[in-house]
Amino acid sequence: MQQKIIVSTAADIKNIAHEMGLFHTQKRTIKVHLSQLSEEENRRIENRIVKQYAANDFHQSNVFGIYTLMGYVLLVATNIIPVIKLGITNAILLYVFFSIAVMLIVRVYNFWHARRELMRLAEELPGASSLGYL
Repeated sequence: MQQKIIVSTAADIKNIAHEMGLFHTQKRTIKVHLSQLSEEENRRIENRIVKQYAANDFHQSNVFGIYTLMGYVLLVATNIIPVIKLGITNAILLYVFFSIAVMLIVRVYNFWHARRELMRLAEELPGASSLGYL
């Protein structure tokens, strides 16, 4: 059963950002109910939160393997990775390490970017709420 998170303050968004993990993020349903904002603005903020929350839990697709292979073949074709000197077995092992390293870098970047965007959104909210009282 998925847990439901109801966002009613900027602190709730910051809590979501801090609960996200690099390798595992729990599946949760996120609903936004900020009383100082309209229903349309709540829906827009909810979509932004869900987008960043889902981006962190991004599973590598089949296309990722193709791009990694193309990058590795490009490195081999430009002789940056000399297959003849390394040998076929070592070249294949190097490809495995190359793809794992690229996958880890992409994962860390997605995690960092999702957290940064959620924190930025949380910082924007108090400014938006103070305008509602004018």
